[in-house]
Amino acid sequence: MKRDRTQLPTRLDAGGICIQAQDWADWNVARIRFPKGADATPLLVGLAQDLCPCPHWGMVLEGSIHVRYADGAEETVRAGEIYHWPPGHTVWVDEDYEAVEFSPSRAMREVIEHLAAKLGRVGAAPRPHECDLQPRCPMPSAAEPEGEMPCRSSRSM
Repeated sequence: MKRDRTQLPTRLDAGGICIQAQDWADWNVARIRFPKGADATPLLVGLAQDLCPCPHWGMVLEGSIHVRYADGAEETVRAGEIYHWPPGHTVWVDEDYEAVEFSPSRAMREVIEHLAAKLGRVGAAPRPHECDLQPRCPMPSAAEPEGEMPCRSSRSM
């Protein structure tokens, strides 16, 4: 099974944050994009320890991302580097960021739902051309299920 990362269904597109994701069996594969200055910390309030409870494995494609773990340790992951973040972390970026990430489906779905609620996107279906970067918008394929539009930009935010 394969899929172009730019054609994954959009699960969250708000506040410049774009998460395109699809479940493959018990695993979620996601394209994650954050704009310069994005900070997940306030969005995670209300989850266990006010941190992300979902483990992630991935690779940074563009930019870099700072991560802080429950024990207070911090690190920065840069383009070309792979990572594993256990449950109990938060992230923020100083520059536009894009990654491909793999996570347990159920845990990732719960995180996306929480983020959507915090960003005021509860129950809102993705709409065409919702991402901020419309000029390089790929057209959705006829195979896309209704309500699952790919993020509108083929490049990172």
